[in-house]
Amino acid sequence: MNQCLNCGRETSNPKFCSRRCFCQVCGSEASHRRKHCDTHSVRTIATNQITVREIQRRAKFQANARIRQMARRVYRDRGLPLRCCICGYSTQMEICHKRSIAEFPVYALVSVVNAQDNLVCLCPNHHWELDHGLLSL
Repeated sequence: MNQCLNCGRETSNPKFCSRRCFCQVCGSEASHRRKHCDTHSVRTIATNQITVREIQRRAKFQANARIRQMARRVYRDRGLPLRCCICGYSTQMEICHKRSIAEFPVYALVSVVNAQDNLVCLCPNHHWELDHGLLSL
């Protein structure tokens, strides 16, 4: 038996005990319970340097979820108010895009998609109304 280079568990694999212990892009060591190393993690990639296409290539089935996750982080890091811009509700908030992710070309930078003027904080009801064309901002 061998020891995993990342977590130290015994494994029959010569380097890592499972797919969670190495980066699925480059094969280098990844932090505990993560799929990617710090270099290839979506969290550490500068949003002003990556395109929507690159996120789609890396995330495959959940590309838009990754972009929305980045949008929430951008909104929170800028210290913008976490209350609905329509009604002022502040218990449960959703950060949404005024212009949807699908409307941007695949070569658009994520920093453009998640620009401050394209993000708005809404309550779930107003977010639904915006997505279904019943509300315009």
